[in-house]
Amino acid sequence: MTSPFLFTNQFPLLTALHPLLTLAAMAMVFSLTAVAMLLFVRKVLPSFQFVDHTEFGAIFSGSISAVFGFILAFVTIAVWQTHGAAAETVSKEASALFNIYRTLESYPPDIRDEARAKLKTYVKAVVDQEWPAMTHGDKELIATREELKDLHSFIVRFAPTSYGQLADRQEMLRLFSEYRELRRDRLESAEPSLDRTMWISLVASSVIFMLFSCLHPMGSLRISVTLIVMLSSSISFVFYILVMYSQAFVGSAAISAEPFVRLLDYHMK
Repeated sequence: MTSPFLFTNQFPLLTALHPLLTLAAMAMVFSLTAVAMLLFVRKVLPSFQFVDHTEFGAIFSGSISAVFGFILAFVTIAVWQTHGAAAETVSKEASALFNIYRTLESYPPDIRDEARAKLKTYVKAVVDQEWPAMTHGDKELIATREELKDLHSFIVRFAPTSYGQLADRQEMLRLFSEYRELRRDRLESAEPSLDRTMWISLVASSVIFMLFSCLHPMGSLRISVTLIVMLSSSISFVFYILVMYSQAFVGSAAISAEPFVRLLDYHMK
């Protein structure tokens, strides 16, 4: 049986670029869009500008800015917390594997050595197979579940001959159950934390906010363009953070397999 988890990359082009290039590309797209809106309003829809309703426009401007800022802040914090939780899960998962490895010390030598070899093979498979799939967002079925199942079956077949071995077996089963929960959480967190509907809502809100900002009249086109570019660039920086951190295992901010690598290099030699 293969793992049911599928990994996706929402922004393969953006995450494939250098982080600075990604940031520059997003800032350029947002800025050009905002300038196009400004020129459209000034040339085609001049009557919609708040020429004679400055106080009225200021009231709505403050309200819309507050609502838009609250939405962006809430989503950004949620994405950041989700990313941090995924990193903590990876650390706990590696710790759980180490606990399993140490608990095998109390098993008979023949059972212990073979089980540790199977466990080491599984950890290598996680690093060599699962992580590349998650890092690149490939839609691949991960086969490491079979190796974990094989290790579990091998340990379960061990028949305790004393109360001490029975206690060790119960502890091992508890550790395996704990590890499976952590592994499931990691694989689930490989999926983007923001779905397509949320992205559409955020982009639409940004467009509305920038369009509303273009309705405020200014005598100088140069000043108007400068201000709208600064505003749109600031919004693009927030979207950059969302793109980088909404996919915990993709892009320059991807969570690495370092805890598992350390486990192999320092504890499973």
